[in-house]
Amino acid sequence: MTQTPPEPTPRPNLLESLLRIARNPATIAVGGTVVALGVAGYIGIRYFIEQKLSPLLETELSQLLKREVRIGAVESFSLNSIHFGNSAIPPTPTDPDSLSVQEIEVSFNLLPLLVRQPLGIDVVVLNTQLYVEQDKTGKWLNLELPKSKEKLPIDLDVNWRLKNTKIAVKPQGFEDRKSTRLNSSHS
Repeated sequence: MTQTPPEPTPRPNLLESLLRIARNPATIAVGGTVVALGVAGYIGIRYFIEQKLSPLLETELSQLLKREVRIGAVESFSLNSIHFGNSAIPPTPTDPDSLSVQEIEVSFNLLPLLVRQPLGIDVVVLNTQLYVEQDKTGKWLNLELPKSKEKLPIDLDVNWRLKNTKIAVKPQGFEDRKSTRLNSSHS
C-alpha cells in the first residue's frame, strides 16, 4: 500500500492575518495611542505656528533691533514653508527709517538636518517699501547688532530675495528723498 502525503495546511489569507492582528487588544491600544498623540501633536504645532510664532518673532526681533517690529499673522504654512502677512518696522520719534512689507515667504528643507548639514532657508520679501534717512553723523542705519556668544544648535544658510521693492533715501542736507524700485536676491 502506498501512503498519500498529508495535504499541506492552507496558508491564511493576508487580509485575514491583518484582521487577526488588528483585533488584538494590544494592537488596538497601541494604535489608538499613536493616533491620539499624532492628533494632539498636530493641534499643538498648528496652535503654536498660527497663534504664538508671530508674537514670539516680534518680541525677539524688537529686542535685537532695539525698536518696534511688527510681524504679520501667519497666513499659511506647510512642512517646508511659512507665509507671514503685512509686517513693518515703523519710524520712531528719533529714527525716521521705516520698513513696510506686504508678505514674507519663508521656505526651508528639513532633510539636510538629518545628515548634519546646514538648514537652507529661503526668504522672499514681497512688495517692500523702505525709507532710510541719513543722520547728522553720516550714518544711514543705526543698527548695532550684539555679538552673540552662544552658538546656534544648527547651522543656517539663509538666502534673501526682494521682489517689487521700493527704496527711498534722503541724504543729509537734501529736502527731497530719492526713490528707486528693484528686484534682487542676496545670500
